[in-house]
Amino acid sequence: MRIENNSGLRVDLLPTGSIKSIEADPIRISMMPATAYSRNGANLFLRIYSDSIRFIPLFGPQSQSEFCVTNSGFFFKGVYHSLTYKGVFGLSETGTSWNVAVEVENTSNADVKVDVVYLQDVGLKQATTGLLNEYYASQCIERRIFVTGK
Repeated sequence: MRIENNSGLRVDLLPTGSIKSIEADPIRISMMPATAYSRNGANLFLRIYSDSIRFIPLFGPQSQSEFCVTNSGFFFKGVYHSLTYKGVFGLSETGTSWNVAVEVENTSNADVKVDVVYLQDVGLKQATTGLLNEYYASQCIERRIFVTGK
């Protein structure tokens, strides 16, 4: 499955819901393409802080999410312990960027401390050459984090 926009950004997905690769012509953003047998290099993780930290990926085969793909993004939702979550991974309409939004609701009476972590392997190299990029560590990735609610 593939989602893409008019600016040349493409995200290939595996049937499991994993992100296989991310490319923006002519650059491969993902370092290694995921397979059905490997963990993907791009995912969101919902973490619960208690006596220990518990976590779950929000998409892919290790997640407990339902998954739906559209032309320009995908939706996911699920339940983890006393938390319900839903989110969207969408491509920008005007550039080579993507946005991720996640909503988490605590359905228990107890206070719960949670956060969501985005993990991305970064290759940043020509998509037509091999997988190695010796300069990837010096590349700059912009990110913006918005917190809405407590």
